[in-house]
Amino acid sequence: MRIASVIVACLICLASLAFAQPDNLYVSISLEVSEHSRDSHSTRTSFVIAGKKVVYDETYSGYRQGRREPVHQEYVFTDPEIANLKRLIQDRDLLKSRSFTIPPPDAPYTTYQLTEEIKWKGGDVVTMIAGPLQGLAEAEPKNRRAYEDANALLEYVRSTIKAKGENQ
Repeated sequence: MRIASVIVACLICLASLAFAQPDNLYVSISLEVSEHSRDSHSTRTSFVIAGKKVVYDETYSGYRQGRREPVHQEYVFTDPEIANLKRLIQDRDLLKSRSFTIPPPDAPYTTYQLTEEIKWKGGDVVTMIAGPLQGLAEAEPKNRRAYEDANALLEYVRSTIKAKGENQ
């Protein structure tokens, strides 16, 4: 059942892209946060925005995964929410590809792996950031800025979805 809903969501997104206008926005955000310790586990969160439609999925793996049900929800962003999203993309200069990886430490740690793809204004950019959370917070200024900018997009989408979920 879960696989079928993921396939349907992907087909809807692809159909939306096929009929999209050149100025329409497409954003794909994928975040995996993994704890590497004796009780290793991970959470994978994804948001796909095509036009105004938003598909949100979250899955869990590893220790105690049976206690958390996968999440699949669909929303529609309003015109002001899309305008805010576009403004954030421009203000944070997210229309250029950036990526970096910080190697993990030897001790138990939590990794953060963020991938964002943005198609808008004729461009197609990908941002990929990976590393232990502590290392990302202490990264050199150029990389820390890329992390903060990409994370701002994730947090805007996440908070907008959360507000919509609370209003339903």
